[in-house]
Amino acid sequence: MSAFHLLRLPLLAFEHVLCMMNPYELVNVSLASSRTKKVVKNISRPRPKFRVSFIINDQPCISIIGKHPEINSWEYSWTSHDPIIFLAKYPNSKKITHVDMKIVNNPIETFLEFYDYINEVFGCSIQQVNYELNPFLRGRCEKIMDFLSQQAIRDLRIYGSWPKESPFDVKYHLSELKISGMLVLDVSQAGNNFQLEIPKGFPRLDVSKSKFINYEQFLSLKHPEMILNDCIYSGQVINRFLKSWIACESHFDLKSVLIVVQRPIIEEEILIGIPHEVTSDPDVMKKFKRCPFHATFDEGFNIKRSDGKVATICIARLTNYSRLCLIIH
Repeated sequence: MSAFHLLRLPLLAFEHVLCMMNPYELVNVSLASSRTKKVVKNISRPRPKFRVSFIINDQPCISIIGKHPEINSWEYSWTSHDPIIFLAKYPNSKKITHVDMKIVNNPIETFLEFYDYINEVFGCSIQQVNYELNPFLRGRCEKIMDFLSQQAIRDLRIYGSWPKESPFDVKYHLSELKISGMLVLDVSQAGNNFQLEIPKGFPRLDVSKSKFINYEQFLSLKHPEMILNDCIYSGQVINRFLKSWIACESHFDLKSVLIVVQRPIIEEEILIGIPHEVTSDPDVMKKFKRCPFHATFDEGFNIKRSDGKVATICIARLTNYSRLCLIIH
């Protein structure tokens, strides 16, 4: 049987076939000729159906996400080591990740060039950037930041560590980027003097190692939703925070906060001098089952702000740590 040539199809039929293709297939077709590239752009850009996420490290990766990310995703990755092409299926999941890894001399440069190409063809929005602080990227920072600073990024995760200089490196990266969704900081702290100014202007903040955030800095945080893991706050500090919220002195736009400390949280201690009442309202308790809490509570405590806003507090005590969960409604 002779080969079937897509380019011989009438334009309408050609576009119909393209609409059924996955990202790998569309990219390959677009590379065939200037005509096919133009057709792929014409069907993709008016109603973009793909988003992308990045992993930026010594093996940078672009993941193309379609309408059903829980089922399929398509990844392009580059390495200066041995390349592989494989399918990854997650345990206990129907999701399949298609991975195309190529060996190149300059992984970062190839990654940046390829994103420019698929963005031209698909008009992708950037859903998430995962940026690893490591020695490989140190000499390439400026090029990467020049690229990322021109992009609209929904979520950013910075992880890893550059010993001794990590506070300055993290600050540099944060100051250059525009985030509209969530910032996740998972950075190893270099010594007890680690300090970092966290930028404002995005709704969700998640800090995996938040010992460096003292009480004064915590009061200055304006993010509506916060997760602070590995805190060093005492019950007295949490009590001061609750009183400042009640008096409308801090966190006026706060919607929820999860504070995790490696010590027991005692209700009587954090509620000293604060009027409160026990609540078991099922509609409120149901909210704690959702992200970021993922917890089941039978009851909690209501406290009221001076302007009438109500916050519900629930406490989960586990073996080595406690979680203070607060929702404002």
